Amino acid sequence: MELLDTFIPSTIDFARQPIEHEHGDAKRRYGSSESADMLSAAALARTPKDANGIYGSVSAGDIVATVKRALAHNDEAARVLLTESNIRFVDGHGHAEGDSSRVLKQLGSFAVEIQVPGAETAITRTIRIRPKAAVET
Repeated sequence: MELLDTFIPSTIDFARQPIEHEHGDAKRRYGSSESADMLSAAALARTPKDANGIYGSVSAGDIVATVKRALAHNDEAARVLLTESNIRFVDGHGHAEGDSSRVLKQLGSFAVEIQVPGAETAITRTIRIRPKAAVET
């Protein structure tokens, strides 16, 4: 466990493209009747269900790959066997409601536990998902 504690940073960063949400006044739409206009306005005024959503996600596999890259710089640490089943998302933060998958789907910071086979305790690390910087063309 000392090797993991030494070589895995306390915060692991990932960059993902945030989902852009339209705001009510951004695009005004007109229907064929006043009723249609009211329904359109009501639909646009709703708050997005996941205002911090991202394109793509951060999975347990992504975390394992990042941790393995961090451990690869030390011969002894590189021999640590780590799989997706060794990663546990603490309190299910970042999941869509009712989603039991092992992925994070929004911007923010989330706690994960990394439990290596044979170790008595798990180590806790923070996964931080930040907005990817826009690439200028």
